[in-house]
Amino acid sequence: MTKYSIKNTLNLYSIEISGHAGFADKGLDIVCSAISTAIYMTRNQIEVLEPSYNLSNIKLEEGYAYFEVPKEYKNAVKILEVLEFTLNNLESQFPKHIKKLK
Repeated sequence: MTKYSIKNTLNLYSIEISGHAGFADKGLDIVCSAISTAIYMTRNQIEVLEPSYNLSNIKLEEGYAYFEVPKEYKNAVKILEVLEFTLNNLESQFPKHIKKLK
C-alpha cells in the first residue's frame, strides 16, 4: 500500500509518499503508475514554474518521494496542492492501495 502525508504550516508545505500500491504486478500496476506520474509531473512543474527553487529539497527514490516547499514559492505550493488533490482522488478510487496518513 502507498501511504502519504501532508504537512501544511504557516511557512512550509510538504508531502511525503512511500510504499507501493500493490494493485498488480510490477510493470502492470496502474495505481503505482498513476502515483509515479503525478510525482514526476509535480517535480517537473516546480522546476519549470519556480526556477529559483532549490530542487535538492525534493527527494525521489524507488518507493519514496518527499516534497518540501517554503510558502514564499507560491507557484510550487499550488502545484503541491494539485498533487494532494490527485492523491486524494486516487485514494477515493483505490482505498485498498493508497491511504492518507493523519
